Amino acid sequence: MTSKASAFTPPSPDLYLLPALYDWHYENSPDSPLFVFADDNEEPPRRRVISWREGLQAAQRATDFVRAAASSSRSLDTASDTNGKAQSAAPVPERLKVFAILSAGDTLPYFVFMLGVLRAGYTVFPVSPRLPPLVVAALLAQAHATHLVLSADEGTQEVGRAAVEALKGSVQALQMPAFKTLFPTNG
Repeated sequence: MTSKASAFTPPSPDLYLLPALYDWHYENSPDSPLFVFADDNEEPPRRRVISWREGLQAAQRATDFVRAAASSSRSLDTASDTNGKAQSAAPVPERLKVFAILSAGDTLPYFVFMLGVLRAGYTVFPVSPRLPPLVVAALLAQAHATHLVLSADEGTQEVGRAAVEALKGSVQALQMPAFKTLFPTNG
């Protein structure tokens, strides 16, 4: 006997954009598993399943967060002169905003947040939290990042703050939404 969750129809090969592929799953297999993991917040840990519906609702919450951050952004694009000194800054056009993510945190919020950035129409730039602050700052500058999204852990916060300081305010630091914020009906 086949359950609804195991019935699967593959999407059309015409779906080339990742958000469109995920939307297809939301419409055609909303109750199928997207994530399966052990929930360590319960004793004993239990098997937890997040469906496509729940996952994409969380991605929409992330998209709303990203759009709000982008619209209230004070991010500036700074060009350097030949001596490496910052020249006058100009507002970054809406379509060119880059959201860098520096996170040592939870895999599910990280994934959902990256999808939220893509769904909002911006570029996502993952950065390793193992890098020192000056390297992170150099990468952010090279990528023309406008926002740096940080996980809540202290080490990542320290690296992120130091990188933003090194860039003299050309990048806006944001806190990554927590699991319970993105998945409010679970937990």
